[in-house]
Amino acid sequence: MTEKKAVHYGQVEIIPGTLCDAYVLDDGTAVMSERGTADLLGMKHASLQSVAVNWPPKTLKPFVDKGLTMTAKLIYVAAKNSPHQGQNIVAYDSHFIESIIRAYALALANDVLRANQKHIGIRCSILICALILTALEAAIREACGVSTDIPKTAQQHYQYAVELLKDFGFTFSIVGDIALKKDITEFLEVKETKLNAFLRKHRDDIVPVKLDRATIRAIGSKALRLNGYNLSDVGKIALNMDSEIGTKLKKNVFGDACSLAKLDTKGEIEWQKVLTKVFAGFDFHHNYQVGKYRVDFLIKELQLGLECNGYDNHAYYDQEAEALREEFVIDNKYGLVRFHHRVDWESLANGILHSKVGTIIKRYAVGQVYSNTPSDSTELKAVYYGKVEIIPGTICDGYILDDDTAVLSERGTADLLGMKQASLQSMKTNWPPKTLKPFVDKGLIVVTDSAKVVAKNSPYQGRNIVVYESKFIEAIIRGYTLALANNALRANQKHVGKRCSILACALSKTAIYVAIQQACGVSNNIQKTAQQNYQDAVKSIVDLGFKCSVPCEIALKKDITHFLGIPQSTLNGILHKHRDTIKPIQLDRAAIRAADSKASRLNGYHLDDVGKIVLAMDSVIGIDLKKQIFGSGSSLTELEEKKGREWPNTLAKVFAGFSFHQNYFIGEYRVDFVVEELKLVLEFEKGQPASKEQFISQHYGLIRFQHLVGWETLLNGILHAQVGTVIKLNGAVSILPDKSQQETLGI
Repeated sequence: MTEKKAVHYGQVEIIPGTLCDAYVLDDGTAVMSERGTADLLGMKHASLQSVAVNWPPKTLKPFVDKGLTMTAKLIYVAAKNSPHQGQNIVAYDSHFIESIIRAYALALANDVLRANQKHIGIRCSILICALILTALEAAIREACGVSTDIPKTAQQHYQYAVELLKDFGFTFSIVGDIALKKDITEFLEVKETKLNAFLRKHRDDIVPVKLDRATIRAIGSKALRLNGYNLSDVGKIALNMDSEIGTKLKKNVFGDACSLAKLDTKGEIEWQKVLTKVFAGFDFHHNYQVGKYRVDFLIKELQLGLECNGYDNHAYYDQEAEALREEFVIDNKYGLVRFHHRVDWESLANGILHSKVGTIIKRYAVGQVYSNTPSDSTELKAVYYGKVEIIPGTICDGYILDDDTAVLSERGTADLLGMKQASLQSMKTNWPPKTLKPFVDKGLIVVTDSAKVVAKNSPYQGRNIVVYESKFIEAIIRGYTLALANNALRANQKHVGKRCSILACALSKTAIYVAIQQACGVSNNIQKTAQQNYQDAVKSIVDLGFKCSVPCEIALKKDITHFLGIPQSTLNGILHKHRDTIKPIQLDRAAIRAADSKASRLNGYHLDDVGKIVLAMDSVIGIDLKKQIFGSGSSLTELEEKKGREWPNTLAKVFAGFSFHQNYFIGEYRVDFVVEELKLVLEFEKGQPASKEQFISQHYGLIRFQHLVGWETLLNGILHAQVGTVIKLNGAVSILPDKSQQETLGI
């Protein structure tokens, strides 16, 4: 049976207010439902179906990948949490969705879309910017060990356009940035009936402000009742209605506009999502009232309160009032854990397990840049460091600054873009290059920050280095991509344009794929996904104009040197260096003649090897990408073994302060981990005799977990564990166990 099954389900919200049904299939493919795809692209469901029948539309044909077919997958929904369980549905995979987004964006840039298609082009242009930046930031954060929520990050970047409304001439009739319907309709040039229909559709997300009588009279209206809309909601309306204003927003969406979300609030919201999983099955509350005070998170059964203390540990709060607040909470028979939003999960878990009624535990250990007192210094500091590998073999130094900005070092930025560091410095001095000027954001300036490296794991600790933020890097990638598509680059810039075109595809596809996986509760390595997508894009070099002189996708050296714009001596050096992995094909006499050559002997190279050569020219790697980087069937096993090696150190941190033992004997049986005070045993999921499980569960609570289990699920299991129970954790999503039978958490 070859029927595809959707085994995981979730809702992806890349655009604020637009929820799309997403699935992960049994073969690991990330897909969106047909309706979800239409909603993401900003088109009607019927229009998408029509496009599928008449694929490709004439206006898109020059911009879609050669050979790309709009083949919808008919899949069977097996995911238990989906409202469509048991049904067959139509879905599109992330590769196709990325391709169509890119095609519409390029068609809009070339001004070939019809009037009734332009709103889709505008939507896709904003989307592609948000997706590239999202994947780039996520890869840097992942390398630095800082978690990120892909859908929320994408929403954040999509909303950068909101604050730009004022810059484009939007005026508010009422003081305090409150707009009337007439303000919106005049600005967007739409009829009020269209606006009313949109507001009805989004009535749960956009709540009007009811104006009082005095305000209504002040604006000269005779109406008895009148509604207004705040700036944030006007931004949602402007973006989601896909009006002509979106064209201007597209050009400026990643300018210097600040985010609408407060950083402290963002950290708390992200932890709310995580802690909901941790405390699944408990009476868990967010912003819960205890007397006259509110607690960020409260779990009644555990008599536990949690406070997420933001960027400065609330150092600027009234400390006396905070002390009274703490005293009131613990006097009401709760234990309190105060933690920084960037705290390691092991440290937070340890605090939760140590918490007792009447005590306050603080977990603020997030790097020397944070202290319990405010600092007067305005110097930027790089507090987290990691090696970012988006392109296989190209290692770039990535940092997270103390203001939460994701950046790459100057050398790392140059390496990612495929240019020399001196060339990047020259471009910074003479910004913008003439060839890029029509394709970069209006008003975009090269902002290079000098940051002091305080991250202990960086080889440059203690030094000041030049860094580029991800927002600027995304703009450069997009600028070079559009310039290449418009044939506007000089000969010595084309290799950068080709690199950026492949990067744009890989990063957009990565953001969509990982967003779907996260929404469905499936963990994913962002950098590995980006590398895979980069390699897939390189294999599409034919779309960039590469031609093979010999049939069956066999290329000659002259084909490669002409395409890359390099001398043959450079190519010979690469082939010599990688002679163990790139094997030439000896052509017979007939093939040589067909190639119009008079040589007696001639070598060719298969298209797969040409892709390796392109990568090697960029990153100088000498490995077989397919087998070494992405692995085959054994790659998952290797990852599980690595996770298995990491868990002992991780659990030692979680249970610091407890009597924690590894490879411990209980009677005649040896167990992986035991915590004496908690009467808890943890075992990796493997074949075990029933007698062992029965014996251990008489004296301890037993948790059996897989190497790849999510930490939220493991901590949830620990909190649920009791003597006499066996809890099996089979995945990354917690499910309330059935107390009447052996407990199972996860799917």
